[in-house]
Amino acid sequence: MKPSTTMLKKLALIARAEKALLKLRLRQVLAAFVCLCVALCFFLMGLLTSHVAAFVAIEQKWGSIWAGGLITLFDLLVAVSLTLFALSRSAGGAEKKLALEARDLTIESVQDDISQISEEIKGFRAELAQLRGLVSRAFGALSWSFSLGQFLIDLLKADSKAKGPAKASEQGAAHPTSKHSDSEES
Repeated sequence: MKPSTTMLKKLALIARAEKALLKLRLRQVLAAFVCLCVALCFFLMGLLTSHVAAFVAIEQKWGSIWAGGLITLFDLLVAVSLTLFALSRSAGGAEKKLALEARDLTIESVQDDISQISEEIKGFRAELAQLRGLVSRAFGALSWSFSLGQFLIDLLKADSKAKGPAKASEQGAAHPTSKHSDSEES
């Protein structure tokens, strides 16, 4: 399997783990928000309805000061207990722990893959530098042999040019005598 394919699968796994964690956190926040809203509603209803009824009933027996205090204490107890219940539900549990572990392991694996790929790139660069040196030496030797070949070709051309006029003069010297001998015969 190619490293890039493995890396993509690991990144997809990280994305799924993060998505699961976000869904869990959203559910927790939503549940806590709903509980807090319900607690607020109870608190407000307690202030509006029961205050009037309880105040009238308690006022007749203990007086107006004690009636207001007891009603307020009851409303606060209900609101505090609902708030504590909402905050206690924010613990993630085993599902959150599992998602965090999967994400962390995948991130470590991706980091290991990245370091491995980095090492492979360094090795590739070193091999490329060696290959570049070999190619430059080969082209240097090739250019030297081309220069030597060109030198030999130039030398042969110069030699043939130098021999060319000498041969012509030798042939010309041979022909006049033959012409003379032809003319003498005629």
